[in-house]
Amino acid sequence: MRLFLILFACLAILLGCSPSVPPHDPLAVVKAEIAAVNAGHTDTAASLFADDAQIVTGFGQPSGKEKIHSFLYNLIKLKEHDDIVLLTSDGANVTGNLKIWNQNVGNNEADIQSKASLDVTLKAVVQDGKIVSWEMGSPAK
Repeated sequence: MRLFLILFACLAILLGCSPSVPPHDPLAVVKAEIAAVNAGHTDTAASLFADDAQIVTGFGQPSGKEKIHSFLYNLIKLKEHDDIVLLTSDGANVTGNLKIWNQNVGNNEADIQSKASLDVTLKAVVQDGKIVSWEMGSPAK
């Protein structure tokens, strides 16, 4: 019995120390990608995309892991910040609205959001914990 308790304690410690694995919940994956971009973590953000994923935006349409990594790197260099306004998921599909603003503009957060923010829609598809499609555009008027 004592040996069982020791083994159980060791297993609990090992599981608690395991590296974080991207969540398989589509909404959580999308939120993790947005958080990684906001934090400036290119590798983390890119790791959430499938090898054959595609991004569609007004600034380009990179597809494949390498091009998406470069796209995210340049996006992060511009100090873009995405605020989640609303996100919902229906199975693998995540849709919602974001407010995007550039941290290089203005003197404080209020100035930045009032001068340089852009409201966009987001459509993403997540399969097996990886983003396979990410589309951002202007909301319909």
